[in-house]
Amino acid sequence: MQAKLGKKLALPDTLYYFFEFRVEKEESEWPEMNKRKRCWLTHREATECFRKMNRPELQEAIDRSSLVR
Repeated sequence: MQAKLGKKLALPDTLYYFFEFRVEKEESEWPEMNKRKRCWLTHREATECFRKMNRPELQEAIDRSSLVR
């Protein structure tokens, strides 16, 4: 995970961790509800969203997941 920067090697600025899980119950209140917006998307909707956001790392994460496409 190193990128070439001129003749030197540079480490990435950000490291992401993704966790896949099955939702069994959706709560109406959760600890971060005032900080984060919850939004359920299909694979196709998420792909379009990540493309518009220019977030290929997020696209790669869902492409590697077991999500139904």
